[in-house]
Amino acid sequence: DPSREATYTFLDSFFEEITPLFPDPYFHIGGDEVLAGQWNASAHVQAFAKQHNLKDAHALQAYFNQRVQTLLQKRGKILIGWDEVLHPDLPRDIVVQSWRGQKSLEEAAAKGYRGILSWGYYLDHLSPAKFHYGVDPMSRDGAKLTPEQSSRILGGEACMWAEYVTAETVDSRIWPRAAEIAERFWSPAAATADVESMYA
Repeated sequence: DPSREATYTFLDSFFEEITPLFPDPYFHIGGDEVLAGQWNASAHVQAFAKQHNLKDAHALQAYFNQRVQTLLQKRGKILIGWDEVLHPDLPRDIVVQSWRGQKSLEEAAAKGYRGILSWGYYLDHLSPAKFHYGVDPMSRDGAKLTPEQSSRILGGEACMWAEYVTAETVDSRIWPRAAEIAERFWSPAAATADVESMYA
Protein backbone atom coordinates (compact mmCIF):
# COMPACT_ATOMS: atom_id res chain seq x y z
CA ASP A 1 0.00 0.00 0.00
CA PRO A 2 1.89 3.09 -1.21
CA SER A 3 -0.34 5.36 0.87
CA ARG A 4 0.70 3.87 4.24
CA GLU A 5 3.79 5.24 5.94
CA ALA A 6 4.22 1.82 7.57
CA THR A 7 5.11 0.44 4.12
CA TYR A 8 8.17 2.68 3.94
CA THR A 9 9.10 2.04 7.58
CA PHE A 10 9.14 -1.67 6.82
CA LEU A 11 11.16 -1.21 3.62
CA ASP A 12 13.64 1.04 5.42
CA SER A 13 14.29 -1.69 8.01
CA PHE A 14 14.40 -4.37 5.34
CA PHE A 15 16.95 -2.47 3.24
CA GLU A 16 19.02 -1.80 6.35
CA GLU A 17 19.25 -5.54 6.90
CA ILE A 18 19.62 -6.76 3.32
CA THR A 19 21.83 -4.22 1.52
CA PRO A 20 25.04 -4.97 3.47
CA LEU A 21 24.81 -8.58 2.32
CA PHE A 22 25.30 -7.60 -1.33
CA PRO A 23 28.26 -5.35 -2.17
CA ASP A 24 27.04 -4.59 -5.71
CA PRO A 25 25.98 -0.94 -6.07
CA TYR A 26 22.80 -1.86 -8.00
CA PHE A 27 19.54 -2.95 -6.37
CA HIS A 28 16.68 -4.22 -8.56
CA ILE A 29 13.19 -3.35 -7.29
CA GLY A 30 11.16 -5.05 -10.04
CA GLY A 31 8.36 -2.59 -10.76
CA ASP A 32 6.87 -4.42 -13.73
CA GLU A 33 3.34 -5.64 -14.38
CA VAL A 34 1.78 -3.55 -11.61
CA LEU A 35 -1.92 -4.35 -11.39
CA ALA A 36 -3.60 -1.13 -10.31
CA GLY A 37 -7.05 -2.60 -9.63
CA GLN A 38 -6.63 -2.67 -5.84
CA TRP A 39 -5.29 0.88 -5.74
CA ASN A 40 -8.12 2.13 -7.95
CA ALA A 41 -10.74 0.34 -5.83
CA SER A 42 -9.35 1.56 -2.49
CA ALA A 43 -10.98 4.69 -1.09
CA HIS A 44 -8.02 5.55 1.15
CA VAL A 45 -5.45 5.04 -1.64
CA GLN A 46 -7.51 7.22 -3.97
CA ALA A 47 -7.83 9.89 -1.27
CA PHE A 48 -4.05 9.77 -0.79
CA ALA A 49 -3.49 10.08 -4.55
CA LYS A 50 -5.81 13.09 -4.74
CA GLN A 51 -4.14 14.74 -1.74
CA HIS A 52 -0.70 14.34 -3.41
CA ASN A 53 -1.89 15.32 -6.92
CA LEU A 54 -1.18 11.85 -8.31
CA LYS A 55 -3.41 11.69 -11.37
CA ASP A 56 -3.32 7.94 -12.04
CA ALA A 57 -1.85 4.59 -10.97
CA HIS A 58 1.38 5.22 -12.89
CA ALA A 59 1.92 8.45 -10.95
CA LEU A 60 1.18 6.59 -7.72
CA GLN A 61 3.74 3.96 -8.68
CA ALA A 62 6.26 6.72 -9.44
CA TYR A 63 5.63 8.20 -5.97
CA PHE A 64 6.30 4.79 -4.43
CA ASN A 65 9.44 4.32 -6.53
CA GLN A 66 10.74 7.75 -5.50
CA ARG A 67 10.36 6.82 -1.85
CA VAL A 68 12.10 3.48 -2.43
CA GLN A 69 14.88 5.18 -4.40
CA THR A 70 15.54 7.54 -1.48
CA LEU A 71 15.79 4.60 0.93
CA LEU A 72 18.24 2.81 -1.35
CA GLN A 73 20.27 5.92 -2.12
CA LYS A 74 21.01 6.55 1.55
CA ARG A 75 22.61 3.10 1.57
CA GLY A 76 24.70 3.81 -1.51
CA LYS A 77 22.57 1.70 -3.86
CA ILE A 78 21.45 2.54 -7.40
CA LEU A 79 17.86 1.60 -8.18
CA ILE A 80 17.18 -0.60 -11.21
CA GLY A 81 13.60 -1.24 -12.32
CA TRP A 82 11.85 -2.79 -15.28
CA ASP A 83 10.79 -0.35 -17.97
CA GLU A 84 7.36 0.29 -16.39
CA VAL A 85 9.13 2.39 -13.74
CA LEU A 86 10.01 5.02 -16.36
CA HIS A 87 8.31 8.24 -15.27
CA PRO A 88 9.39 11.90 -15.52
CA ASP A 89 9.28 12.27 -11.72
CA LEU A 90 12.09 9.77 -11.17
CA PRO A 91 15.67 11.03 -10.92
CA ARG A 92 18.01 10.33 -13.83
CA ASP A 93 20.48 8.29 -11.77
CA ILE A 94 18.31 5.16 -11.79
CA VAL A 95 18.69 2.37 -14.38
CA VAL A 96 15.78 1.24 -16.56
CA GLN A 97 15.79 -2.40 -17.64
CA SER A 98 13.75 -3.02 -20.78
CA TRP A 99 11.89 -6.29 -21.14
CA ARG A 100 9.27 -4.88 -23.52
CA GLY A 101 11.62 -4.09 -26.40
CA GLN A 102 14.25 -1.82 -27.84
CA LYS A 103 11.80 1.07 -28.17
CA SER A 104 11.48 1.45 -24.39
CA LEU A 105 15.28 1.19 -24.04
CA GLU A 106 15.70 3.99 -26.58
CA GLU A 107 13.01 6.07 -24.86
CA ALA A 108 14.76 5.76 -21.50
CA ALA A 109 18.17 6.67 -22.95
CA ALA A 110 16.71 9.65 -24.84
CA LYS A 111 15.18 10.92 -21.58
CA GLY A 112 18.51 10.73 -19.74
CA TYR A 113 18.31 7.33 -18.05
CA ARG A 114 20.84 4.53 -18.22
CA GLY A 115 19.39 1.30 -19.56
CA ILE A 116 19.82 -2.44 -19.97
CA LEU A 117 18.12 -4.53 -22.65
CA SER A 118 16.60 -7.88 -21.66
CA TRP A 119 14.10 -8.20 -24.50
CA GLY A 120 15.48 -10.58 -27.09
CA TYR A 121 17.57 -12.52 -24.58
CA TYR A 122 14.96 -14.65 -22.79
CA LEU A 123 16.45 -18.14 -22.79
CA ASP A 124 13.26 -19.65 -21.39
CA HIS A 125 11.37 -18.68 -24.58
CA LEU A 126 13.35 -21.30 -26.53
CA SER A 127 13.98 -18.93 -29.42
CA PRO A 128 16.62 -20.09 -31.90
CA ALA A 129 20.19 -18.95 -31.35
CA LYS A 130 20.08 -16.82 -34.51
CA PHE A 131 17.22 -14.77 -33.03
CA HIS A 132 19.21 -13.87 -29.90
CA TYR A 133 22.35 -13.32 -31.96
CA GLY A 134 20.51 -10.84 -34.16
CA VAL A 135 19.41 -8.60 -31.28
CA ASP A 136 21.85 -5.78 -30.59
CA PRO A 137 21.00 -3.23 -27.87
CA MET A 138 22.34 -0.52 -30.18
CA SER A 139 20.31 -1.48 -33.28
CA ARG A 140 16.73 -0.67 -34.32
CA ASP A 141 15.47 2.12 -32.04
CA GLY A 142 18.87 2.34 -30.34
CA ALA A 143 20.43 3.30 -33.66
CA LYS A 144 18.41 6.55 -33.63
CA LEU A 145 20.15 7.83 -30.50
CA THR A 146 22.80 10.51 -30.40
CA PRO A 147 26.27 9.41 -29.21
CA GLU A 148 25.57 10.96 -25.80
CA GLN A 149 22.25 9.14 -25.50
CA SER A 150 23.64 5.81 -26.72
CA SER A 151 26.39 6.00 -24.08
CA ARG A 152 23.64 5.51 -21.50
CA ILE A 153 22.91 1.99 -22.77
CA LEU A 154 24.91 -0.25 -20.46
CA GLY A 155 24.34 -3.47 -22.40
CA GLY A 156 22.08 -6.47 -22.10
CA GLU A 157 21.10 -9.28 -19.78
CA ALA A 158 20.19 -12.86 -20.62
CA CYS A 159 17.17 -14.05 -18.64
CA MET A 160 16.31 -17.57 -17.58
CA TRP A 161 12.92 -17.50 -15.89
CA ALA A 162 11.99 -20.77 -14.24
CA GLU A 163 8.21 -21.10 -14.62
CA TYR A 164 8.45 -23.81 -17.26
CA VAL A 165 11.69 -25.60 -16.41
CA THR A 166 12.75 -28.40 -14.14
CA ALA A 167 16.12 -29.46 -12.78
CA GLU A 168 16.28 -31.87 -15.73
CA THR A 169 15.64 -29.25 -18.45
CA VAL A 170 17.24 -26.05 -17.18
CA ASP A 171 20.73 -26.78 -18.56
CA SER A 172 19.36 -27.41 -22.05
CA ARG A 173 17.54 -24.07 -21.91
CA ILE A 174 20.66 -22.15 -20.90
CA TRP A 175 23.35 -23.83 -23.00
CA PRO A 176 24.64 -23.31 -25.63
CA ARG A 177 22.48 -20.23 -26.38
CA ALA A 178 23.85 -18.27 -23.39
CA ALA A 179 27.31 -18.55 -24.94
CA GLU A 180 26.20 -16.95 -28.20
CA ILE A 181 24.39 -14.18 -26.32
CA ALA A 182 27.66 -13.53 -24.48
CA GLU A 183 29.43 -13.36 -27.84
CA ARG A 184 26.83 -10.81 -29.01
CA PHE A 185 27.39 -8.69 -25.89
CA TRP A 186 31.17 -8.83 -25.88
CA SER A 187 31.95 -8.49 -29.57
CA PRO A 188 31.94 -5.58 -32.00
CA ALA A 189 28.85 -5.48 -34.23
CA ALA A 190 30.86 -6.33 -37.35
CA ALA A 191 32.17 -9.52 -35.71
CA THR A 192 28.65 -10.78 -35.03
CA ALA A 193 27.12 -10.16 -38.46
CA ASP A 194 27.64 -13.69 -39.78
CA VAL A 195 25.07 -16.05 -38.26
CA GLU A 196 26.47 -19.08 -40.11
CA SER A 197 29.90 -18.42 -38.62
CA MET A 198 28.31 -18.31 -35.16
CA TYR A 199 26.72 -21.72 -35.75
CA ALA A 200 30.01 -23.11 -37.06
